[in-house]
Amino acid sequence: MIYPAKDERVLRIVRKIVRGLCHHHGLLSPVQDEQVYADIQRFEVPPEFLAEMTSTHADEDVLQYRYGVVHEPEIHSGWLLNFYDRTPFHCIVFRSLAARIRFETALVDACPEL
Repeated sequence: MIYPAKDERVLRIVRKIVRGLCHHHGLLSPVQDEQVYADIQRFEVPPEFLAEMTSTHADEDVLQYRYGVVHEPEIHSGWLLNFYDRTPFHCIVFRSLAARIRFETALVDACPEL
């Protein structure tokens, strides 16, 4: 069995997909792997955020995703990916590695069980 949130190989591929989608949509390029945070989706996204995101797919049965550019100094964009309509991920593209480190440190401090 594969537990996507605990398998670095899976998370590395998800980060790579987001990096490629950033380039594909002309948002930011190049994006380094270290700039992307990826995890399984552990929360319900508020409808007002979903309404602001662009919804599209690579192949309707394989990958559906949403993205939105964030107007924050440290965050570039947010992504929601859903593979085969059963494996959802959320990703954040940071403007720098330092910004990602600050985010992850704050996340661990707030939720040590993660």
